[in-house]
Amino acid sequence: MVVKAVRIFLGIAILASVIICSCVIPSFILPGGDDNIDGGVYLSDGSYSVGGDGEPIILIDNPGATDPTYAEMMAFIVEDPADTHDYVERGPKGHVCADFAEAVHNNAEAAGIRCAWVSVDFEGDEEGHALNAFNTTDKGLVYVDCTGKEILLFPFYGELDSYDKIAYVKVGKEYGLISADKATLPEYSFYELYSAEWDKYSERLESYNKEVDRYNDALGGRTSLEEPEYSMFSRWHEELEQERRELETLEEKLGDRHWESPGTVSSIEVIWEGR
Repeated sequence: MVVKAVRIFLGIAILASVIICSCVIPSFILPGGDDNIDGGVYLSDGSYSVGGDGEPIILIDNPGATDPTYAEMMAFIVEDPADTHDYVERGPKGHVCADFAEAVHNNAEAAGIRCAWVSVDFEGDEEGHALNAFNTTDKGLVYVDCTGKEILLFPFYGELDSYDKIAYVKVGKEYGLISADKATLPEYSFYELYSAEWDKYSERLESYNKEVDRYNDALGGRTSLEEPEYSMFSRWHEELEQERRELETLEEKLGDRHWESPGTVSSIEVIWEGR
């Protein structure tokens, strides 16, 4: 009987991960005597926004800034370094979502691109979130969330190349996020389709990895097999290889991470310039 060698299938090199959106906490305080902060972000309830360090958020506007195209907005976001800052919840070096949104606004305006600072509240949650918006000339209002990594999450998730995200914000719907390089459309319906596709991908990936474990367990560390077992393992291996290739194609389309929603949006406030 001829002894044939069979390759041990070790599994897939796709690491799909769920990233928690480290959105908390845009610290809002009620104005006392300081009700005329130059460039301050004042909300409809009369409060103004402060950053993680307790200092007021200040928007530096450019009267000559203009609305960008979607491509111009994306080019700016990719190059802007605001998302590289660590998320620090409080203290003298505090830097929270309100600060990230402040940095993006001010950097965009300095580059001649009109940009809004946006406040979002969630149902049943006292903590809100801050992000940005651009009124693009070809795709309308686009929300962008560049909140960077939270230090406490960094050892678990590892460092990402970018924390730039397109945000999908609609009252009564979950706050959606897609990594900017995978978000091709700004409409909320695109986020719903993407999320459904991601869920199917995750299920397939989980099933695939379980099947890989079954394959390796059945092989039991052997490096050579005789017929008919060799042919059975060869067919099994090819089926797994085909599924791996299809999963890698999906990963290229969807990305290798999914941003967890912080909640259902209850209100949105778009502020184009500081007071």
